[in-house]
Amino acid sequence: MVSSQGTLEPGMLLAQRYEIVQMLGQGGMGAVYKATDVELNRTVAVKVIRPDLARDKAIVDRFKQELLLAHQVTHRNVIRIYDLSEADGMKFITMEYVEGENLLTLIHEKKKFSPSEAVETAEHHAR
Repeated sequence: MVSSQGTLEPGMLLAQRYEIVQMLGQGGMGAVYKATDVELNRTVAVKVIRPDLARDKAIVDRFKQELLLAHQVTHRNVIRIYDLSEADGMKFITMEYVEGENLLTLIHEKKKFSPSEAVETAEHHAR
């Protein structure tokens, strides 16, 4: 179930399948969580779509179309999308979880990059 703040908390079980580990970030479309798929025993990312957006049929249809298109793309730099689901009154997308540093965090920590550091960082995050 959802907390009183409308977020998922560590230890919560979404759709009786995804155990929430931690929130990874929030944005305009919703929040992304690291979770364990207890059925397949693997780590996944779960993107929960904001409730106000999830009620908009046009937005949900757009997400569905993007998911269909994403299934046609196979590349090492593209995250694999697994599914669009609904449970506990929330619409969410499950996708591949990739361990690594967050580029935004690196930018905030480093503040300024030399041209060679910028190229090296961009190449590293493009892999």
